[in-house]
Amino acid sequence: MNSSWELNNAAPKPPAGRNYMRVDRGATLSFGIAVLRSPTFQIPASSNNNISISFDFWIRSKWPQFTNLELYLNENGNERLLVSLWNYSDINNRNWVTSPVLPVRSQSPLSSLSLVFYAYCGTNVEDAVAIDNIRLIDSSLTSTVTVPTSTDESVTTVTQCPTATSSNKNRAMTVKDERNVKGKIVGGEETTPNEFPWMAHLKTIYWSGDSSNCSGTLIGNRWILTAAHCFFGCISVEIRLGAHDVSSNSLEQHQLLYNSTPTHYYFHPDWFLFKVEDDIGLIELKEDVSLSQYIRPIRLPNRYDPDQVGDSVVMVGWGNYSDIHDSGVSPVLRKVSATVIPHDICQEEAKAGNFSNDKVICTDGSQGKRYCYGDGGGPMLHYREDIQEWVIIGVASVGDPSTNCQGSGKPNLYERVRNYLDWILGHTGIEEELTTTTPITTTSITTPVNAGTTTSDPNELICP
Repeated sequence: MNSSWELNNAAPKPPAGRNYMRVDRGATLSFGIAVLRSPTFQIPASSNNNISISFDFWIRSKWPQFTNLELYLNENGNERLLVSLWNYSDINNRNWVTSPVLPVRSQSPLSSLSLVFYAYCGTNVEDAVAIDNIRLIDSSLTSTVTVPTSTDESVTTVTQCPTATSSNKNRAMTVKDERNVKGKIVGGEETTPNEFPWMAHLKTIYWSGDSSNCSGTLIGNRWILTAAHCFFGCISVEIRLGAHDVSSNSLEQHQLLYNSTPTHYYFHPDWFLFKVEDDIGLIELKEDVSLSQYIRPIRLPNRYDPDQVGDSVVMVGWGNYSDIHDSGVSPVLRKVSATVIPHDICQEEAKAGNFSNDKVICTDGSQGKRYCYGDGGGPMLHYREDIQEWVIIGVASVGDPSTNCQGSGKPNLYERVRNYLDWILGHTGIEEELTTTTPITTTSITTPVNAGTTTSDPNELICP
């Protein structure tokens, strides 16, 4: 079968044609990402949580590191990886493969579940991904149920993702761009060792073998708050706590190292790739951290805190500290002070699409005090004089995608943590620390948000 835009890229005939989907690089000849979501369902109590899934697929690519198929289980808005199939990608692949039988187990019998396929398409004419014949298996009954399509039209659905472009350069942005557009602290200074004992250095490992750096913040005995884009598509995260110097020759003996897998990652349910709002996530450690003078959690904000326009805040990270392009990252933790700016000014100057004041907090980046390529997920900190404590009020979202981020004068965009308190507390079980802060009524300018596309059609593609 050929798609209309890749006439020379023949695909093998689908084995069943029941829920056939194919993704090509498309007419734009650029990297694309597509998301296929199933309708929501619950696991029957009679199955004793013994449901599994299997499906047929094929992947062909000249460069396997850029073409992949991943399946996640979404449970009540949180996604965990079931399988990554990049190793099946080959330029000469002409055969369909049946996936391993994968257990689909819910953490609660009342959970709302859905299956989410992520297809990554490379830029070569050979690059394509397809799936077909999705089957749910009830092991307790030894029966197989084919996932139905929700259309009576042709069983062959050819789909294409549009190219994602940055707002200021009008160039295609790849997944690798997205992972690298994470903040680095520019124009600051080295912190005193363990001045911010809640800082977590994150090294994320991807299916291609690539890795990148992010930051996170310890907010409880086993919970790291960071950005969702930091661990999107990764297979593991190396988490370093109690660190100041993260270089390989560091002599700091009080550092603690943890490894986390996708079963312990939690994306905010409203976030999708390239979205400015809701770019927030949680990583759950497998055990409680031993707290010390080097490692302790930070205080979360109060839901009634003001917008803090004009307040001085601190941004922290291990990223690039020079205004020289590609000059490398800092092995030691650095900080820079900046001022929170009004939402309308940020909206106009950031040129990052529509986002609301409730969800995003911005600081001035025009004075060379900013983040860019390596510290997404890091905190924006505000010192509360009334309680004599640091509070995390923001999480670094995706930065300026231009190639000269260090010299950019655009605002720094952070997720406003107070807006996500219910979601954070609901997952972590952390108790809200109420203060005597009086609720403050503020007038803010809110730009309507473009909501992400959702669908219950298992054959319809959602392109972030």
